[in-house]
Amino acid sequence: MSHFKPMPRLGPPLAALALSLLAGTALAGEPLAAAPSDGAPPHAHHLGPPGAAGGMYAGLVLHHASAIGLSQEQADTIKGFADSGRASGEQRRSQMHAQMQALMQTRPDDANYSTVVAKAAQVMGDLTSQGIQQESQLRAQIWSVLTGAQRQKLIDVEASMKQRLDQGLPPPAH
Repeated sequence: MSHFKPMPRLGPPLAALALSLLAGTALAGEPLAAAPSDGAPPHAHHLGPPGAAGGMYAGLVLHHASAIGLSQEQADTIKGFADSGRASGEQRRSQMHAQMQALMQTRPDDANYSTVVAKAAQVMGDLTSQGIQQESQLRAQIWSVLTGAQRQKLIDVEASMKQRLDQGLPPPAH
């Protein structure tokens, strides 16, 4: 039995908006779901362990620290990289939230509706682009502290995760 329920089909504008919000939220270092309480399924916090330093990639690497063979020094360095971008990520998340609120509070029959939609699309697009760039820089910084063997282990972890996701399975419990 699957824990996942299919989402209703969204039209292209709503789907794009939903993806922008998810990407912006994730890139801001915020989990997409609350950290599970005791007894919650282990995959409920699939973006990293509770308290992991921001950034999806940093959360992934820190979550799999033992499988990758990270030293405490490497983990601390990665946390430092992620923490250094946390404030800008939180600011981006706040700005995206404000745009979404403005968009949702404006009704389609409002005379300014198309202006609000255009502004939200532009601002959220710019913020998403900034987040992608920041996450890419973070990923490069993290990659620079890994050894060749650790990089290969991380590649293997990512491939395993992709295979499970392609099969519709949750990430494995650790």
